[in-house]
Amino acid sequence: MSGVCPGCTGTNRRTVLGPTDPLPADILHVKIPETMDAIHGPGVVYECEHCDVWYYLTMGETLLFEPAVVEFFRDHGRDLIAEPLWTLPWCVPASSREYATIVTTDPLRVTVRILLDDETLAVTIDEKLQVEDTTRTADTPSTVAGDAG
Repeated sequence: MSGVCPGCTGTNRRTVLGPTDPLPADILHVKIPETMDAIHGPGVVYECEHCDVWYYLTMGETLLFEPAVVEFFRDHGRDLIAEPLWTLPWCVPASSREYATIVTTDPLRVTVRILLDDETLAVTIDEKLQVEDTTRTADTPSTVAGDAG
């Protein structure tokens, strides 16, 4: 996410994709659907400008180091950095679309809901992955049922 390729330490290009944006043309040779929505919904593709490494992050994954999210976990007595990524349903590609809501498409605005205990943190980010708004709300027992986070 810092713009450095994990494969060769070259420079990464970042492309934020909306729900129906096609994958960048130079990585379409990989056997995947033509839109990220067919896989996981809105997300971010990072492509190295020097080697063939590219990867996809869900909108939730882009928030892993966001101070408001780290503080939310801390307030619940948990260390976000110590949490295994696969236990965070708002980050896991297979379930992330359930936690990400597209607010607007032009410009792209996405709200990611993060549930912990009896509270939800809603983080709205823009097309540059900048946080525009955070809202914390108390949940009723029926809204947190089944939350693995």
